[in-house]
Amino acid sequence: MAESIRYPHNWGKAWALLAKAAADNGDTLDALKFADRADAEASSAGFDGTGGALALLVEVADATGDEVRAALLADRVEDFARSHRPSPRGQPGPLAVVLIREMLRGDLDRVDALLPRALGAGAGAYAGARAEAGAGAGGRGEVCLWDVTDGRLVHGPLPGHPDGVLSMTALPLPDGRVLLASGGDTGTIGLWDAVTGRPVLEPAANWLGEVTGMCGAPLPDGRTLLVTATSRGAVRLRDPATGESVGRLNPSGRPIRSVTAVPVSGGHTLIAAVDTQGGVHVWDPAVDDPWDPGAAVQLKDRALSDAGHRVAVVAAVPTADGTLLATGDDRGAVMVWDPATGTPVGEGLPPATGTAGLPVMAATTLHDGRTVLVTGTRHGHGLRVWEPATGAVRQILLDVTITCLAAAGPEVIVGHDHGVLGVPLARR
Repeated sequence: MAESIRYPHNWGKAWALLAKAAADNGDTLDALKFADRADAEASSAGFDGTGGALALLVEVADATGDEVRAALLADRVEDFARSHRPSPRGQPGPLAVVLIREMLRGDLDRVDALLPRALGAGAGAYAGARAEAGAGAGGRGEVCLWDVTDGRLVHGPLPGHPDGVLSMTALPLPDGRVLLASGGDTGTIGLWDAVTGRPVLEPAANWLGEVTGMCGAPLPDGRTLLVTATSRGAVRLRDPATGESVGRLNPSGRPIRSVTAVPVSGGHTLIAAVDTQGGVHVWDPAVDDPWDPGAAVQLKDRALSDAGHRVAVVAAVPTADGTLLATGDDRGAVMVWDPATGTPVGEGLPPATGTAGLPVMAATTLHDGRTVLVTGTRHGHGLRVWEPATGAVRQILLDVTITCLAAAGPEVIVGHDHGVLGVPLARR
């Protein structure tokens, strides 16, 4: 039926339209069947109109009485809107469907959180730029540097970023300098001096797609490279002095959703990433051939499938015995892995009431040596602070709407809809 359409990238939209038509006619079984096909197309590969198709599926889920699915789909629409350019002027974007839905449901907190993003504002990315400072940016392309001790604006908005900022990372260099890298929704990559706020590399666009993730990669030869990942599956190693690509990862070419650096023994730093289908990839940036695993060991597929763990975000977890890898899914579950063996460590953090949604995650080590992992959801108001070694979990409720997290020693820095907030993690 939908596959009879000439171009495969239109199949998802066609299935979504069929699902909406069936739901409007009261045919719940066909609506759900068509919605599953549309969802599969949207999950397997992005296509023009993905946001609109997901917005239709929100309406289908509401019409068929599946509130849980409608909420999860609304989260995905929000994530899509955050990582793509807005709809042409005069055309309603997919986020408008979610705004209307939340208004009708009376969820004014969610409306308040979504409005700045719909208008192109809000802190959409954050990175700890140095010990006492952090940087944040949002949909208008404004990069700012804050003092995390008192929330004071140190530099910004930094000039020159022409598009909305989707990702950021701090990039400590061997000479002691710390650079701030930013990636935009049209592929722009910028580099800034974290002390002066001045551009080291003028933001320049590339054709590889919006930059969905960034991290630094120290190599055994002493160099530190910038890793950039895009929605088109291009993962590049870049020279921070020039911004030029000096290597590539991700031979599968799958679109990347989240990426992190994981230091391991022998001076290696592995790069872990998750694609839009929930697949986790681990690469060794020190090897020249992207197909050569080098020191990288992949996570055990059986452990992922047995846990029903469809990964959405990855984060490095520092411990006294080395760095582990954490993976989080849209239910709020977290698993921790040994990157040397690809096997799970401990029992993991199970989902809980209110934890479903697009996850954000950061890990740090407190002054007393304890490792804590902090999780939340975008547009949510609560954090879970988990100690993997003991299994202890506590909650922190905030009066801001969360957009992103970053670790800063004994604090977690919360990017929210109006700026940044430092949250102490040590018990008093």
